[in-house]
Amino acid sequence: MVKPPDTWLVPVVRTDFSDDDAWLQLQREISAPTSEGFEAAVDYVEDPTLVGVDERQLAAGFSRPYPDQYRHPVLFVADHTTLTSREHPLLVI
Repeated sequence: MVKPPDTWLVPVVRTDFSDDDAWLQLQREISAPTSEGFEAAVDYVEDPTLVGVDERQLAAGFSRPYPDQYRHPVLFVADHTTLTSREHPLLVI
């Protein structure tokens, strides 16, 4: 079973390590405040053992502190599509 690290904030999990510059750019985009002043509260998860892990494995690996509930209501995944697309679409689980 995949065991991603526990995070206090909503995780943005990197599953593609082909482009470090794109990953850093994505982090800047996510962390930048919006025009309304909103700032995303996320933890960036970089673990090379997660390369190639699919969304079901990722979701199953996060701890469930209460029966049948994840600690976080959402999990963001930065996969190959995220890092190679100009728009940087994240997979949302």
